[in-house]
Amino acid sequence: MPSVSPYYRKPTLPDVKVDTRAFLKCRPGYASITLDLTQRPRPIEWEEALPLLQKVTILKGSMKPSDVSQFLVELSRLHPDKMSLVRSDQRFIMLLRYSVEHLRLFNDLQLLEVLQSFVWLDMPCAHTVLGLYEAELSRRANQMSLDQLLLAADLWRCIGRQVPQFLQHLYDSVRLHLGQMGVPELVQLLYIMGEGRRSPKDLIHPVEQLLMRHLQQLYPEEVGAVCLGLFKSQTSISEGSVTRIVDKAHSLVEEISDFAMVNVLKFLRFSYLYHRAWLQAMAQEVPRRAHRMGVKGLMHVALACSALHYRDDNILMAIAERVPSLVPHCRSKDSCKLLWAFGTLGFLPVQSPSFYPSLTEALRRRKAEFQRYPEHLLTGLLGLAFVSQFPEDLIALALSPDFVNLALKSTQLELKKDLFTLDEAVALELPQWSGPRLSCELREEVTEMLWKFAQSDVCQKPEVQEAETALQDLLGGENVYDIPLSLFVAKHLYGRSCKTGPLKPTGCSPTDSGI
Repeated sequence: MPSVSPYYRKPTLPDVKVDTRAFLKCRPGYASITLDLTQRPRPIEWEEALPLLQKVTILKGSMKPSDVSQFLVELSRLHPDKMSLVRSDQRFIMLLRYSVEHLRLFNDLQLLEVLQSFVWLDMPCAHTVLGLYEAELSRRANQMSLDQLLLAADLWRCIGRQVPQFLQHLYDSVRLHLGQMGVPELVQLLYIMGEGRRSPKDLIHPVEQLLMRHLQQLYPEEVGAVCLGLFKSQTSISEGSVTRIVDKAHSLVEEISDFAMVNVLKFLRFSYLYHRAWLQAMAQEVPRRAHRMGVKGLMHVALACSALHYRDDNILMAIAERVPSLVPHCRSKDSCKLLWAFGTLGFLPVQSPSFYPSLTEALRRRKAEFQRYPEHLLTGLLGLAFVSQFPEDLIALALSPDFVNLALKSTQLELKKDLFTLDEAVALELPQWSGPRLSCELREEVTEMLWKFAQSDVCQKPEVQEAETALQDLLGGENVYDIPLSLFVAKHLYGRSCKTGPLKPTGCSPTDSGI
């Protein structure tokens, strides 16, 4: 391989930035329940902050709660470049200590003001002081209004801290105020649920009903925010409601932003719903927009098409032509999932000569990331295998004993089937291969696991049983080639249809690939 890929010699275009909170500009109602990060307070100079810090050393223990909150609010107006300077100042650290001492004496407004000041001060999300503030907000949650709780949740989001204890109090309050919630409160709640990566089961049905009641009032960016919240929180709602949401998005498709459009596709992928009109609209919109989209958005477009088994060459060509210029911005996750999506959709290398080589080179550049995310390398290599691309250096890495041991240690994902599939693909497609292979013991273990799964799950699916019955009538027996007919059917129905690995789209079993 050349030491420098030609795709890296081209000038690097700037990465595409998206406004993930654009929906907050849709209506005034969000102002009281969110923080507008684009409206930073009028800045003060460092010389103006010094007297405030000096007052802290003078007043010390005689400070009132109002003094503490006022000092923090004023200091948060410093220019962002000076924030690290003030955070490391011993007088500021003293002020934080006094804020903790006054924590229970703050009224609700002061408490929220201090929390907002922490946003502008760019406080590290793991700072120990923040844990005490979360505990205090949770303690007084029952006496706060829904708007105050939503604002506090948004401030925590802006700080970047996960606060599951506080969010549970918010969700408990929502149950009591469902009848009072308008569009801003509903959309913001779904946004918060998404960022918290959780949806309380007993809230799903009433929130779904409320969403259907307000659906026709939503603006394009609000539809995108709703879809992203449902996707991130893994909230399953009825197929009818999903269809209505995407119908609404389709009615606004020419107005909707690129970010919101991608969010609708994410939600479709999660819901595993084939919405013909929306997908046909994507065949027009994606080619029109691809030149200005970032790699993450394009990756999610391709991934949605793959999960829904929807191939449209207009969409794929638009992405394939755009991606090589964005390769320097590709995380290993982006590169591997793009390879997987295009491979499973049968997009051949000759259709876009630079697409697969540029992403394969990106994997080489990001090798270090595979130590943390081994599943990404397996995803990318299996995607390449679908189109008969076998980069031997990367395969040797993936099947090396050290990498296999690393993959098998994964606690979140079952990667044995992915390793097995790659190993068997190498055996079939690279007869001259002299590199590493999986151990016989591991291959036998996975083979047995897959056959057991086929017998207990795949062979029980209605389509397999229907095909089995038809073949029994046709062939006059229960066995074909000395194996049970149901396994023969399963092999041919699912043997090459899908492999989800780390992606796991709903409706497709993670072990289908190994049958």
